[in-house]
Amino acid sequence: MISFQNVTWSYQEDGEIKSLDSIHLEVKDGECILLCGKSGCGKTTMTRLLGGLIPNFYEGNLQGAVLLDGRNLCDLPMYEISKQVGSVFQNPRTQFYTVNTTSEIAFGCENLGMEPEKIAARVRQTARDLEIESLLDRNIFHLSGGEKQIIALASIYAMSPQIYVLDEPSSNLDVQAIEKLRNILALLKQQSKTIIIAEHRTWYLKNLVDRAIYMEDGKVVREYTMAELAQFTIEEQLQSGIRTVDLLSYPTMLYTTYPVDHVIELKDIHCFYGKTEALSIPELSINSGQITAIIGTNGAGKSTFVSCMCGLLKKVKGTILLDGKKQTAKKTGTAKLSCYAGDGPPAFFRQCPGRNCTGKSRPIRKVLAGNHEGSGYFRPCRPPSHDFIRRTEATGYHCLCLCL
Repeated sequence: MISFQNVTWSYQEDGEIKSLDSIHLEVKDGECILLCGKSGCGKTTMTRLLGGLIPNFYEGNLQGAVLLDGRNLCDLPMYEISKQVGSVFQNPRTQFYTVNTTSEIAFGCENLGMEPEKIAARVRQTARDLEIESLLDRNIFHLSGGEKQIIALASIYAMSPQIYVLDEPSSNLDVQAIEKLRNILALLKQQSKTIIIAEHRTWYLKNLVDRAIYMEDGKVVREYTMAELAQFTIEEQLQSGIRTVDLLSYPTMLYTTYPVDHVIELKDIHCFYGKTEALSIPELSINSGQITAIIGTNGAGKSTFVSCMCGLLKKVKGTILLDGKKQTAKKTGTAKLSCYAGDGPPAFFRQCPGRNCTGKSRPIRKVLAGNHEGSGYFRPCRPPSHDFIRRTEATGYHCLCLCL
């Protein structure tokens, strides 16, 4: 059993801003619990506590205790926690240790000291149970965001922990992949595993979740059943940040047209990962004043498409025109864009008035750890405070412009 006993956590040492505030919660063995609420309410912080990342990897101020079968998680070494608790992060790329999918699935078992024969058997069994044989022995960097999410879950499944902690596992998945995720969760529930899911989407969890814990400003406000969530009006959904349980009940939006001021044209576009062609667009026009949706299954090339348009990829052939004028990667790249939001944590870019601004973003810790500030290589346009670093890392945002 998991027990949160008056838990308060702040990413600041002085505890002024509380990410969790006086949490009291008990999770029984075999329960499937949904943590829900608006972004920033504390869901991810709860998952970090359960996985031992807080306070082992995140600095801050912790009060109270999180008990696992009566033992304080803070008193357990990480290797002991990992035997019982498996975590799948919202951005799976942050938890990969290898570049090969089969090796990644085996990695956790290797760290638990299993015999090679047993590890091989676990990998085969995981592939069969999760129906991911087609993803074995693949380069992780060549997978789509949704495929990476499934591999991250598979690497935990192979270790067979009793508790699964998932942070927005459906965020990068298409409908077919979400259905596969739902089947995996149903399999875990049949195995009497304890499941804690921090999530905005609720429709695929309709018949799986035992209790929905609604959080607000770092506090547990109340509990719901999925039947109660299904009765929420559109106004209640918007106010609470809880999405609809029934997709068919969601109203359609009126479509409004606007004047066309600019036109982007793509001609004979080809993009490659190594020698493999990942994108082929003979001709395409996109008008301003419209919302253009790029749709398709995981691995279809959606992320590659938008990355190509933003000038983020190198191995691209073809022509991109803006109002008839040819655009180079430098002109179409991030230095000229206000925002590129990929399938990981959002990365924001702001144009610096300096003439030599690269317009590039880097993880803040990497900049400071590399001690590049003032070195002539690059430096932050505005040196960030340590409090800013903690806040941006806690939310997954990198907001930094670099200059030569």
